Amino acid sequence: GRLPFEGQNPAQVLRRVIEGQFVQAERRLPTIGSELGAIVNRALAHAPEERFESAALFAEALRTELSRLGFVDPYNDLVAYLDAPRSYAEQYSDLIVPRLLAAATQAREQRQMLLSASLINRALAYRPHDSELIAAVARISRQRIRAVRGRQAACVGLVLVGVSGL
Repeated sequence: GRLPFEGQNPAQVLRRVIEGQFVQAERRLPTIGSELGAIVNRALAHAPEERFESAALFAEALRTELSRLGFVDPYNDLVAYLDAPRSYAEQYSDLIVPRLLAAATQAREQRQMLLSASLINRALAYRPHDSELIAAVARISRQRIRAVRGRQAACVGLVLVGVSGL
């Protein structure tokens, strides 16, 4: 609901556009999430080499992210939103949170812990007191702790093998 480049007057807005100063998407609206936010931020990047090389690559990045979240026909979702924006927005949380949780679970199973945590964090932005989401965060935390401990044990084992070989 706000423009990426803001200011108190047109000259200030223009200066921010020229300098590439904008509030990153996920900071402006946490429900956007870091994955979609990264796509938006890349599209708005100040340096041309940091932006998408073409509109087709930008569209593909958006399609990939939408697909991850179960939007198989984004055009129909857009039409549904434009036909009844208030109704669509009211139902969106019930639509997106289970999809975010499913994608987070899949990412966790693939050992993509940062992605999983990011997706759950986005779901929590919609429902901060949801016990299922809070439990999912706890599972990720336990899994990360086990992974760190496993790596530490492996390092200690390597050190002991190295010391015993001397």
